[in-house]
Amino acid sequence: MAVRRREAALRALRDHDAAATERHYGVPAGGFADLLVMQGMPRELAEELEGEHDEGMSAAMLALYRSAVPNLHADWGTQLPARMPAPGLVLSPNGHPFNEAEQTEEMAAKVGAQLAVLEGLGHSWMVTHPATVAPILTTFWNAQAEQQAEHHERSAVPSMEQ
Repeated sequence: MAVRRREAALRALRDHDAAATERHYGVPAGGFADLLVMQGMPRELAEELEGEHDEGMSAAMLALYRSAVPNLHADWGTQLPARMPAPGLVLSPNGHPFNEAEQTEEMAAKVGAQLAVLEGLGHSWMVTHPATVAPILTTFWNAQAEQQAEHHERSAVPSMEQ
């Protein structure tokens, strides 16, 4: 269901179908650039991307959605292991039109990952707000490094019980 909805939304953008774009994204959009700007992307970059957004790009994006293994959108995590073998961090930009908070929370919990909600950020957060997200990432990475160092320290100390 979610894959079909994303495919229809991409077709609306590709075909410059204003009514369908409004239906899928919830806002009137004159084109792809307007949608990207609405999500916080600088207009100059959004217009550059709009110039490149054609049927080939839509086909590539759809192929990527369809080929993801596991395809998180097909059964949202049913193919994932109960817990991932390494620590994880799920970034959830709640300003993204396709963000489904409940499913994101469920997936993060299922795999034992931390969840960081990127308040008000959209699809292009890494372009529009890197300084906002960088501390979230570095805090997570630093915590992992500290845990790893503590583990190595404990395993390097010889037992005094012998």
